[in-house]
Amino acid sequence: VTGDKNDLKELLGTEDEDSVTSSASSLSVTLNNDTANTVKVYMNKGDSLAKIAEKLNSLDGVFARTSTDGKKLVVVAQRIGSLPEDPLHVNEAEESKHYPPVTLQATGEAKALFAFNAEGTIQSEPATRAVDHSHMDVFDLLGMETAMKSVEFGLDQKLTVDKDLHWRVMSGGHTADITLTKGEYTMTQLADRLKNAGAGWLEVTVDVVNPNGLNQDMEEKGVGTNDYEAATQRLVIRGYNGEQVLFLDMNEQHYADEMGLSTALRTEPDMGLDEVYFPQAPCVDDKLGVTLRVQMNCGMTYDVNITKKAVANPTTGLVDRRKVMEEIVKQVNAQEGETIMGISIPLDSKDHKEIPEAASIYFLSGESFTVVDMPFSDPVWSDYSGGIAAQMGIHGGVTANMAKVAGIEGKGMKDSDKFGVSGTLRFSNLAHSVEIDVGENDTVKDVMDRLRSQAGDWLYVNYFDAHMGGGGRQGGDYPLIAISSVDGSAVSVVDVDGQKSDGTKIHIAQDYLGLSTGIEGTVDLTSVTWIKDENTGLMTTSPADTLTLDVAGYQHTIDLTELRDANDDGKVDAKDMVAFINSRMQDYDVQS
Repeated sequence: VTGDKNDLKELLGTEDEDSVTSSASSLSVTLNNDTANTVKVYMNKGDSLAKIAEKLNSLDGVFARTSTDGKKLVVVAQRIGSLPEDPLHVNEAEESKHYPPVTLQATGEAKALFAFNAEGTIQSEPATRAVDHSHMDVFDLLGMETAMKSVEFGLDQKLTVDKDLHWRVMSGGHTADITLTKGEYTMTQLADRLKNAGAGWLEVTVDVVNPNGLNQDMEEKGVGTNDYEAATQRLVIRGYNGEQVLFLDMNEQHYADEMGLSTALRTEPDMGLDEVYFPQAPCVDDKLGVTLRVQMNCGMTYDVNITKKAVANPTTGLVDRRKVMEEIVKQVNAQEGETIMGISIPLDSKDHKEIPEAASIYFLSGESFTVVDMPFSDPVWSDYSGGIAAQMGIHGGVTANMAKVAGIEGKGMKDSDKFGVSGTLRFSNLAHSVEIDVGENDTVKDVMDRLRSQAGDWLYVNYFDAHMGGGGRQGGDYPLIAISSVDGSAVSVVDVDGQKSDGTKIHIAQDYLGLSTGIEGTVDLTSVTWIKDENTGLMTTSPADTLTLDVAGYQHTIDLTELRDANDDGKVDAKDMVAFINSRMQDYDVQS
């Protein structure tokens, strides 16, 4: 019995026989132990497995086929009726009612088809379906969610407040400030504080997945499996009558950000680069400026023109972060003709003074939004961006500072440096994917130009060089790159392939660009010992039997003893591991 079908029970034949040569052979099929309606199917001399499957398919309630390699016969009993509407709450007792057992009685050479007992009989065993929970939040992904949800916490996990917490919550014209001193707070305690502060206009609950501490994966372990998620909880905040909720950190702490609750975009001196430069090039002057795009999840966009005169310190020439945020708010409101965007200045928790160059901006509607740099409008310079948002650390998507890569890995590349290695990078979001080749003589800008050209109109690809590669002024700048989706969805960047000229494997996205958003194993799976237990048919592995994935506060543990040769190529390898992980995850939570 295998567990790779959600609605079928399977009996697999042996690999020793590919045909039946005696007309005295038969298979008697009994469904749901109803012996009064047993049907006998005879095999004729010369019948192949495919022919036997064809005969079995003529029976009501039975389906048969051959395996992919044609060496095994698969017989299944069809499901009876429909499962309950909510498949996440189906337990084994309820589900078993829909899956009748199938019994086969063999005579003659048909006994070679399956691992029959001494009497020539074999019966299917129930294979428990793995019930995995989705954490995707489809409504939120589509921009239709009216509730605010935190990241997930274990049932016993608490929010640790090391320094005083100060939140501001706004909804439906109401405003409340919540302050907490040092200590540990459960989700229930946080919910109570928020409900008290927003009494009459704020609804706060604690959403607990499987309050008994076990989810369906743990209750339905199946045959020798260990595939489960521990129970989790999270805060869910709603405004009455469907009003959007705004949630802001109001001091130097980032507890709202850490919990996934903040609806504001924030900048402060320790974000992004230490110093923010206005790009220097002949085309950039106080009149032309650079462009930032403010993009709401609902699809509205606002292009903001930032001039050096408006945001730079006249003495140092450096960009003032708060002035940039003020320009964004001023110009967005001017374009809309009313106040739709606000700005908040965080205060130091000790002396309650404004934190220099720190500011949070937000839409009064509570709508999520991103800010991205845009290329220069002059076609001569359109392959460069102003880089203001990227330098400030507020650019959406993924960003990489080559100077930081150089400091950590020793491999960061300046604007004129060549990779000296080759490989392939994959850039993707929920709807699109593109693979970009990297050559040994390519610079970072070459790769970004290639990505911009090949990706088309679904990615913002920005390359910032303070001197824009011209005028002989650059003494070897470390560039800044920023990539985000036009539709606002998350961008993934992973190494597909990479090697040095001597064939040594390397990771370009991870080590040379600092852009990798994936996790790559360090173990060559071809060298892992995979051992099959002859008694159970399960796999045991060395060095580990389980794999745990930790995402946004929840953990999913996968039992590697259930790993199978998914593509029937005669071995268990990395491709099978990929198929195995993906089969255990829901939607787009995790992909491999």
